Amino acid sequence: MIHWEPDHDDPYLGRIIQLDNTVTDQNKEISRLRSALLGMAIAIGRLDLLEDAGFEIKVQEENVD
Repeated sequence: MIHWEPDHDDPYLGRIIQLDNTVTDQNKEISRLRSALLGMAIAIGRLDLLEDAGFEIKVQEENVD
């Protein structure tokens, strides 16, 4: 389980304070958290928040012929 501590100055920021599982479970939880954070950033139009947090954002463009 992920314990999340929100940032009081910015409700969209925070930090993970504890992971209570095996390494495999932790990796699954981290993957879920990354997906949730990406979805939230897209929903509010703030991908820059993820970049500021150290995530590398790559946009793949579709080729339509």
